[in-house]
Amino acid sequence: SRIVSPSQSTRELLELAGIPGDKVEVIYNGASNDMLSNKTDTDAMNKLRAKLNLKNEDKVILTVSRLVPSKGHEEIIRILPRLLKEFKNLKYLIVGEGGYEKELRNLASEEGVLSNVIFEGPVTYDRVKD
Repeated sequence: SRIVSPSQSTRELLELAGIPGDKVEVIYNGASNDMLSNKTDTDAMNKLRAKLNLKNEDKVILTVSRLVPSKGHEEIIRILPRLLKEFKNLKYLIVGEGGYEKELRNLASEEGVLSNVIFEGPVTYDRVKD
């Protein structure tokens, strides 16, 4: 049997914990080549912008992941007030679900950026790909 690690640094931590390196395989998280090689579907993009109430001039930071503390959503939310000083039309789009959503919403409210954070919820792989 083998253990899958999402990064080389996690592999090193596993090795430090006593797991032999030859039992750990690194498979990086990320987008598949077909997601990155597709041309942008302008119609689909316009429909998505309309659904999310995004203007053409809005800039978007996107995170697609489970809503758990280790994913770093809170770091983006905490820095949004500073980013908004320079980029007035900035939105943070969070795609995914998890038990940390309430805390993230509360943090966005505390930071005064709730109107700039969009919680889209879960989406299918095909919808993310499009």
